[in-house]
Amino acid sequence: MVFHLRVTFKECQTGALKNTTAAIGDTILIQSDEGSRANLTGNIPSKFNAITYTLDDDEEEEEKDNERATQRNGQSQSRDANGARRSQNKDDGEPDSSEVREQTTGEVVLTNRTRLGQKEKEKHQRMKVENELKASQVALLDKKLDELRKRFEDGDIAFGSKKQKVKDMGRIQSYASIKKLPHGLKRGSLHVDEENHTILVPINNEQFVPFHISTINNVSKSSEGQWTYLRINFHTPSVGKSGVLQFPDHEDPNAIFVKELTLKNQDLKGESNHLNKAEKNIKELIKRAKVQDQEEEDRKENEANAVQAQQLKTLMGRRDALENVIIKPNLEGRKTIGNLELHQNGLRYVSTKGFKVDIPFAHVKHAFFQPCAQDELVAIIHFTLKRPLTLSNKKVVEVQFFKESGVAADDIDMRGGRRRMNDLDELELEERER
Repeated sequence: MVFHLRVTFKECQTGALKNTTAAIGDTILIQSDEGSRANLTGNIPSKFNAITYTLDDDEEEEEKDNERATQRNGQSQSRDANGARRSQNKDDGEPDSSEVREQTTGEVVLTNRTRLGQKEKEKHQRMKVENELKASQVALLDKKLDELRKRFEDGDIAFGSKKQKVKDMGRIQSYASIKKLPHGLKRGSLHVDEENHTILVPINNEQFVPFHISTINNVSKSSEGQWTYLRINFHTPSVGKSGVLQFPDHEDPNAIFVKELTLKNQDLKGESNHLNKAEKNIKELIKRAKVQDQEEEDRKENEANAVQAQQLKTLMGRRDALENVIIKPNLEGRKTIGNLELHQNGLRYVSTKGFKVDIPFAHVKHAFFQPCAQDELVAIIHFTLKRPLTLSNKKVVEVQFFKESGVAADDIDMRGGRRRMNDLDELELEERER
């Protein structure tokens, strides 16, 4: 037999709390056979924040309730076997409100169902999930860093930024000997030798000093009064492309690099002022030298790639091939059609005009195949290469082969009005003959 005794107090005023309703109750189990009794609610937490709740859902009210509950955490109440309440100290070992208490008598499990208890439980679970996620992220980061370190040590990582070529300034030479110097130069005038990529600067009326165009950073011209000034700025170890240009070492500690030169001439308009023409020729020569350096670098890179490239081992006799395949980018014209052949260690594309493109399997990084779907009219084979190929004077790493699978249809009834009229006449003649 179970009895529940409950006493409710209404409009209580205690301290800062006004118009408060308090309810006190206990549940008693009496076993008639044995004559024993047990307090089923004796082990329920009796802290203020565990047995109180508010009907207001506003965040501000909840914060106030939490503050009031914190102030009263110093004291707690517990019930004895007869249902009487008594005060206990906070450190008496009473269980927290978020814990689940199990009543051994009668095998009844009681769970804290207050709002504050539920919030604390959810907060605890949320913090547990966040901590597990952070630990998993740290472990995953360490794993990825180890993989990147291993790939870097094995040389599998290719940096996206292009490595700059270092130019040795000590090997630059304008003329092999004095005999190669041009003759018949105009005294006191700046001369530009376009053939040898050199400018000849007059030091006095009869002597000239050659400067290779690779040593010049830029030139600028200005006019002031009746004079025209031409300023020539040179590359030095501390100015310009000091990381790209390698300058020679000098044994003489007093040796210095020429940073700039300024030439002046009377301001004459047009071709009469030789500094105007010299400035134009020097700028054009600088552009030409840059283009030649780039072409030289490309040529050396192509030669290195050709040496490292794996030669295609062709098969003699009959071999598997895809006929009438289109390549992108185009080799010539608007559309390039040819056959894609399968060989021992790679593929070879041969166009109808005789152009050949070899793709060894060792140079293929990724390969994709897109079959012809119901709503598509093309089948595609796409390759991403490890080393660029030169097609139509362009370096490409993406090469695609595709074939159109659509069938052309021709309506014989729509070939022209004149033919339709002739067909009608023939039909009439056949009917008359019948």
